Amino acid sequence: ETELETLPNIDINIKCGNSLVSRFSIDADLGQALKKSKWTIDSYRVAVDTYRNAQSKEEKREMERLISDIKSDFRSEISKNDPKVQRLSRLSGGLVKLTTQTDLFAQTAKEKKAWQKKVDTLTKQINKLETEIEEIKSNKIFENAFEWRFEFPEVLNDKGEFVGFDVVIGNPPYVQIQKMAFDFDGVKSKYQTFEQTGDIYALFYEKGLEILTPQGILSFITSNKWLRANYGQSLRQFFCTHTSCLQLIDFNYYQVFPEASVDTNILTFQRGATVEIRNATLINQGFELANIREYVEQNKIKVSGLSSNYWSIIPAERSSLNEKLKKHGKPIKDWGVSINRGILTGYNDAFIIDRATRNRLISEDTKSDELIFPYLRGRDTRRYGLKHEDLYLIATLPSRKIDIDNYQGIKKYLEQFLPKINQTGETFINSKGKKEKTRKKTSGKWFETQDTIAYWEDFNKEKLVYAETMRIHKNDITNFPRFGFDDESFYCDKTTFIATGDHIKYLLGVLNSNIGRYLIKEYVTKLDTGGYMMQKVFLEVIPIKVPSSVEREGIESLVNTIIDTKKTDLQADTTTLEKQIDQLVYQLYDLTDEDIKIIEEN
Repeated sequence: ETELETLPNIDINIKCGNSLVSRFSIDADLGQALKKSKWTIDSYRVAVDTYRNAQSKEEKREMERLISDIKSDFRSEISKNDPKVQRLSRLSGGLVKLTTQTDLFAQTAKEKKAWQKKVDTLTKQINKLETEIEEIKSNKIFENAFEWRFEFPEVLNDKGEFVGFDVVIGNPPYVQIQKMAFDFDGVKSKYQTFEQTGDIYALFYEKGLEILTPQGILSFITSNKWLRANYGQSLRQFFCTHTSCLQLIDFNYYQVFPEASVDTNILTFQRGATVEIRNATLINQGFELANIREYVEQNKIKVSGLSSNYWSIIPAERSSLNEKLKKHGKPIKDWGVSINRGILTGYNDAFIIDRATRNRLISEDTKSDELIFPYLRGRDTRRYGLKHEDLYLIATLPSRKIDIDNYQGIKKYLEQFLPKINQTGETFINSKGKKEKTRKKTSGKWFETQDTIAYWEDFNKEKLVYAETMRIHKNDITNFPRFGFDDESFYCDKTTFIATGDHIKYLLGVLNSNIGRYLIKEYVTKLDTGGYMMQKVFLEVIPIKVPSSVEREGIESLVNTIIDTKKTDLQADTTTLEKQIDQLVYQLYDLTDEDIKIIEEN
């Protein structure tokens, strides 16, 4: 006859709370608290061990009460030894002494003034400290605060000092901090990796390192966005400064968990400051999760030269090529180029019009022509050209300081969109009797676009135009990247970027070349959908070779021919000319046949 075994009392090993937040820091002095308490760390350990091995409910409940009493005493004693509390006590004592002491002689006016100043200063300091302490006590952020030393006596030495864990493993949550209904003001100063636009898993990496023993090892599976995202810069710097990365497995776009849409990585590290990854593996097509150990062993490489810039797991030959391209090039931001985003109107239905509406407004009031410009969206950009879909912008940009009364035709047209077009953020009842909101509140006038656009004159210059999101079409790789050119004063929407300044046509040729394609893949953040997020912060660090005047003129001559051809026929085949540019750019960077092979294979 078989009897069922009773499960061990494992519930004491399961702790609940906000592990990023503690009322008492790990290095707060517990020694003083223990001296005044009837409990010791050893008695706490014994109570916990007895609970785990309790043979009856009565014994278990008794240990629960004992453990609760010990924790309560520890908390009380640490609170008394908190630096803020002790300082408040000193200041309060000083104020009492100052206000109750009696002088043998009456104070002079000067002495009385000095005395009052001291009283006022102390009172102000005391009030400030009392407010801070009360905020800590009542702050919602501390409601579920997790106290590591109270919950895990096993990681304390006999003096109550936090020794740490030998191993920390986990799968932290992936949530953008700015989307959380949580007040982080009380904790952000405590984390080097905190970024308002970042993800909360970054803070868990930092907390994980904090609770490790000196030789302990941490291993987390998280989103891999920190490798390249702008918000990951502080986390990358943290890893370079405080950790020795043992292993990084980047699952790239392989869905480890079918039900999750997040691209993941597994990072394992320990304390140190080694600016390299000893064992890095990038998961590619053909990978099978069941063979992960073998795959990692066969494909692992060492990655060095890491910094707060984006991290990439690439073979040595590609790393060498990237260093060569970087050495020969100068970042676009240093080229005397101004990169700006397109226009956010806040209400496209009012400000974006078709050709028929444009023609009607101009025919009714010829002055309207001064405010209406041809308009482009990101989807309208092409290689070396643009596809205008007969859209136009009513460019009442705040920075132009327009007097709308001078443009009665435009004013009358925009008035039909009131009150929706107002920039107050207020709620109103629309014509259908439903609640609706106006545009968000700004300092702009009702007839103006939402963004100030101080750089509006750049739209009238010769410029390079490209979409914020650039995708590679599987059936037409030659259509990537797509940097267009404009010299006809097109205004652009918020899904585009424009670049104006020196040598725009030369930059256009290099960025549209094979090397340009390679550099974009190396420097720009890739989207889950396979495209690239062409934000300014990524594009402006791409290294472009500074040519001689002869080299530059050779490339610009070919670019001019392509631009003229595309203006006549956007679908015209300019492959031969583009291949000539590819060869000239290869020569610019002094590439070998092996280098060129890597670029063309990637």
